Amino acid sequence: MPYNGLAYFRPTKLGRYILGIDKSYETPATAFKLVEVLLSEDSLIITLSEKNDVLAKELSNCSNRLGDRLFQVSEQSFLKKIRRWRQLEERIDNLKTIASNEPSAMRKFFFLDFRQKVNLLERERGGAV
Repeated sequence: MPYNGLAYFRPTKLGRYILGIDKSYETPATAFKLVEVLLSEDSLIITLSEKNDVLAKELSNCSNRLGDRLFQVSEQSFLKKIRRWRQLEERIDNLKTIASNEPSAMRKFFFLDFRQKVNLLERERGGAV
Protein backbone atom coordinates (compact mmCIF):
# COMPACT_ATOMS: atom_id res chain seq x y z
CA MET A 1 0.00 0.00 0.00
CA PRO A 2 1.39 3.45 -0.84
CA TYR A 3 0.54 4.89 2.62
CA ASN A 4 2.62 2.34 4.60
CA GLY A 5 -0.28 0.73 6.34
CA LEU A 6 -2.22 3.95 6.95
CA ALA A 7 -5.86 2.92 7.25
CA TYR A 8 -7.49 6.24 8.07
CA PHE A 9 -6.72 9.95 7.97
CA ARG A 10 -8.75 13.03 8.65
CA PRO A 11 -8.06 15.88 6.24
CA THR A 12 -8.18 19.50 7.29
CA LYS A 13 -10.40 22.01 5.50
CA LEU A 14 -7.49 22.89 3.24
CA GLY A 15 -6.80 19.18 2.62
CA ARG A 16 -10.47 18.58 1.69
CA TYR A 17 -10.24 21.45 -0.82
CA ILE A 18 -6.97 20.13 -2.30
CA LEU A 19 -8.38 16.60 -2.61
CA GLY A 20 -11.43 17.98 -4.41
CA ILE A 21 -13.90 16.97 -1.70
CA ASP A 22 -14.94 20.60 -1.05
CA LYS A 23 -15.45 23.08 -3.90
CA SER A 24 -14.20 26.16 -2.01
CA TYR A 25 -11.83 27.09 0.78
CA GLU A 26 -11.92 30.08 3.11
CA THR A 27 -8.83 31.00 5.05
CA PRO A 28 -9.34 31.01 8.80
CA ALA A 29 -9.29 34.29 10.71
CA THR A 30 -5.94 35.11 12.25
CA ALA A 31 -4.90 37.26 15.16
CA PHE A 32 -1.88 38.52 13.19
CA LYS A 33 -1.76 42.31 12.88
CA LEU A 34 0.52 44.05 10.44
CA VAL A 35 2.66 46.56 12.31
CA GLU A 36 2.91 49.85 10.47
CA VAL A 37 5.97 52.08 10.71
CA LEU A 38 4.57 55.59 10.34
CA LEU A 39 6.82 58.52 9.48
CA SER A 40 5.47 61.83 10.74
CA GLU A 41 4.66 64.37 8.03
CA ASP A 42 5.80 67.46 9.95
CA SER A 43 8.48 66.23 12.35
CA LEU A 44 11.19 63.60 12.61
CA ILE A 45 9.07 61.25 14.72
CA ILE A 46 8.50 57.58 13.86
CA THR A 47 5.52 55.74 15.35
CA LEU A 48 4.74 52.01 15.38
CA SER A 49 1.05 51.12 15.10
CA GLU A 50 1.54 48.20 17.53
CA LYS A 51 4.31 47.28 19.96
CA ASN A 52 6.93 45.21 18.14
CA ASP A 53 10.30 44.43 19.73
CA VAL A 54 12.03 43.51 16.46
CA LEU A 55 11.08 46.76 14.72
CA ALA A 56 11.82 48.73 17.88
CA LYS A 57 15.35 47.32 17.96
CA GLU A 58 15.82 48.12 14.26
CA LEU A 59 14.59 51.69 14.72
CA SER A 60 16.79 52.16 17.79
CA ASN A 61 19.81 51.90 15.47
CA CYS A 62 18.91 55.20 13.80
CA SER A 63 16.74 57.04 16.34
CA ASN A 64 16.20 57.80 20.01
CA ARG A 65 13.56 55.67 21.67
CA LEU A 66 10.89 57.73 23.43
CA GLY A 67 8.58 54.85 24.36
CA ASP A 68 7.43 51.39 23.26
CA ARG A 69 6.12 52.71 19.95
CA LEU A 70 7.61 56.20 19.59
CA PHE A 71 11.02 57.18 18.18
CA GLN A 72 12.66 60.52 17.42
CA VAL A 73 15.25 60.89 14.69
CA SER A 74 18.05 63.38 15.20
CA GLU A 75 21.20 64.02 13.24
CA GLN A 76 23.33 62.32 15.89
CA SER A 77 21.08 59.28 16.20
CA PHE A 78 20.74 58.77 12.46
CA LEU A 79 24.47 59.04 11.81
CA LYS A 80 25.39 56.61 14.63
CA LYS A 81 28.12 54.23 13.42
CA ILE A 82 28.03 55.64 9.88
CA ARG A 83 31.54 55.73 8.42
CA ARG A 84 30.98 55.52 4.68
CA TRP A 85 28.58 56.77 2.01
CA ARG A 86 27.35 53.20 1.37
CA GLN A 87 26.38 52.75 5.04
CA LEU A 88 24.31 55.94 4.94
CA GLU A 89 22.55 54.85 1.74
CA GLU A 90 21.79 51.44 3.27
CA ARG A 91 20.34 53.07 6.40
CA ILE A 92 18.13 55.43 4.36
CA ASP A 93 16.99 52.58 2.07
CA ASN A 94 16.24 50.38 5.08
CA LEU A 95 14.08 53.07 6.67
CA LYS A 96 12.23 53.62 3.39
CA THR A 97 11.67 49.85 3.09
CA ILE A 98 10.14 49.35 6.54
CA ALA A 99 8.14 52.59 6.48
CA SER A 100 4.43 52.25 5.69
CA ASN A 101 4.15 55.72 4.17
CA GLU A 102 6.27 57.79 1.80
CA PRO A 103 8.81 60.12 3.40
CA SER A 104 7.62 63.72 3.52
CA ALA A 105 9.43 66.55 1.72
CA MET A 106 10.98 67.58 5.06
CA ARG A 107 12.35 64.08 5.65
CA LYS A 108 13.69 63.90 2.07
CA PHE A 109 15.53 67.18 2.70
CA PHE A 110 16.86 65.70 5.96
CA PHE A 111 18.25 62.71 4.00
CA LEU A 112 19.71 64.97 1.31
CA ASP A 113 21.50 67.01 3.97
CA PHE A 114 23.04 63.81 5.39
CA ARG A 115 24.19 62.71 1.95
CA GLN A 116 25.91 66.05 1.39
CA LYS A 117 27.64 65.97 4.80
CA VAL A 118 28.89 62.40 4.40
CA ASN A 119 30.01 63.18 0.86
CA LEU A 120 32.04 66.16 2.12
CA LEU A 121 33.59 64.08 4.91
CA GLU A 122 34.66 61.34 2.51
CA ARG A 123 36.19 63.86 0.13
CA GLU A 124 38.07 65.44 3.04
CA ARG A 125 39.39 62.05 4.15
CA GLY A 126 40.19 61.08 0.55
CA GLY A 127 37.86 58.09 0.63
CA ALA A 128 35.79 56.71 -2.23
CA VAL A 129 32.42 58.36 -2.73
